[in-house]
Amino acid sequence: MLRQWDRVNDLENAVQELRTQQDRLQARIDQATLALALRRDEILDEISEEFQAAATTLRIPGVQTAAIHRTNYLPVLNGKVFSDLMPPGGGMMTATQLAYWTSLLAVALRNPETPYPAFLLIDTPRLALNTPNDELAAALYRRLVTLADANQRKVQFIVADNNLPAEYRSHYSEIDFDYDSPTVSTIHHPGLANVRTIGKPAETS
Repeated sequence: MLRQWDRVNDLENAVQELRTQQDRLQARIDQATLALALRRDEILDEISEEFQAAATTLRIPGVQTAAIHRTNYLPVLNGKVFSDLMPPGGGMMTATQLAYWTSLLAVALRNPETPYPAFLLIDTPRLALNTPNDELAAALYRRLVTLADANQRKVQFIVADNNLPAEYRSHYSEIDFDYDSPTVSTIHHPGLANVRTIGKPAETS
């Protein structure tokens, strides 16, 4: 009987020790959760500040305030979700998207503990901007050059564009594609005069 009571005491001590460990672990979890929430807020604040600076630098017409939504992380312009503020496919939508993605990238590059691809592929921004002057396009390229210069060997931008102004070319490694240097080098281009659009009947002489 004494041995049985000793066993009860041993079990009670083990339970108390496990409860102490549980309390200690829960305290660590609570601290880590609080630290994560604080860090999340810091990063979101930093992205919003960067996005506001980008919108100001690019001079997106009609945009006074720019921020990041705290839960869905989408761009918010003048207090509204950007998709509700602008028609899809317009030049201002393109400028907003470029400001948004470059802001995410800029913040990630300043915070190396944040896992985010240091790469951005942009397809014909000057065409998509659909603006009567080159001021917005020039501001975009200046922003890309600034990001690249501040993060040499840490980031890569690939921009597909037509008729790139000479003032930008010194900042990029440029690859030109034409009939003599096609995009796919192993496929010979027959020339514009010999191209037949799919579905269009061939001309007969």
